[in-house]
Amino acid sequence: MIDIRRSRDDQPHGRAAGHRFARRTVLCALWHLAILDIVMSLGSFKLIRECVRTYSVKKARCVANPSAEAVADAVELACSFYPRRAFCLLRSSVLTRLLRQRGIRAEMVIGVRRSPLEAHAWVEVNGSVLNDRAPIRTMYAVLDRV
Repeated sequence: MIDIRRSRDDQPHGRAAGHRFARRTVLCALWHLAILDIVMSLGSFKLIRECVRTYSVKKARCVANPSAEAVADAVELACSFYPRRAFCLLRSSVLTRLLRQRGIRAEMVIGVRRSPLEAHAWVEVNGSVLNDRAPIRTMYAVLDRV
């Protein structure tokens, strides 16, 4: 299990404030998982792609915004509590949404591999893979960056 608490030194207002913020991030991720899961079941891949495309990078609201890695950890934790299996497209859509809400420029990348035929989605921040292994970029040909 991922420990979502930060050390006392990392937090401006003590341990409880940081823990509450992380809990809020996990709950927000669960909410977005549910919403985008419904969109995926009702719509198509094109609809999800357009949803992600419309997410704009917001101005960071507070100094205590979590790092991109902390948000990715919160999404992974939320996926472990989510009652359905969250595949890569759903995970990456939610992570992109949460990062952009927190002022972090994130890009959802969609790639395909020929043999065996397989599609995959991941998130990159400043050209670095965030929610997958770095070699993933060499395993899949990039179809789209959203």
